[in-house]
Amino acid sequence: MIDEAYKQAVKVLRECVSPIGFKASALDTGYNEVWGRDSMITLLGAMESGDAELIQASRASLDTLQKYQTDLGLIPNNIDVKNNEPQYRAYMDGTIWYILGVYFYFKKTQDKNFLKSHFNSIKLALSWIRHQDVDNSGMISTQEAGDWMDLFPVRGKVLYDNSLYYGALNAVKFLCLGAGDKTYAKIYEDR
Repeated sequence: MIDEAYKQAVKVLRECVSPIGFKASALDTGYNEVWGRDSMITLLGAMESGDAELIQASRASLDTLQKYQTDLGLIPNNIDVKNNEPQYRAYMDGTIWYILGVYFYFKKTQDKNFLKSHFNSIKLALSWIRHQDVDNSGMISTQEAGDWMDLFPVRGKVLYDNSLYYGALNAVKFLCLGAGDKTYAKIYEDR
């Protein structure tokens, strides 16, 4: 039964593959976008599968999100698969998940060229996130409708977003060490 569930899960992941990364839904009537949050959560399972097609789709998702990153470091919350149009509405968690996605991809592949191509993007994304620390408390503040809970009246120092932020700081420390940048690794460790 577990083997069959695994096969079905991989089948669904393959149905979500698009040329620009993982769509949030395998259904034609579903979400036909690569979402910063959803594609990175999908990446976690895809990387563990060891399936070459899914690993490539993981990389495509990361590359697509990076391609549409703003000059300030914001990662779009989604990019339409058909017209490559990015949306920047629910902004907080997609940017943090992107950082975590780069971490998990690099941790699994140890691809130094990949890390080099995403390293400045990661630092820029983390800078953008840090600017969400509006009172210099070390915790980020989320505006209402600023993450996946966009239908709920959640705002301020949201536990979910700050937990992800903590994970991202640890991830970036690891990525800095992988890139040979001990100075930035120490900065992120201190934060």
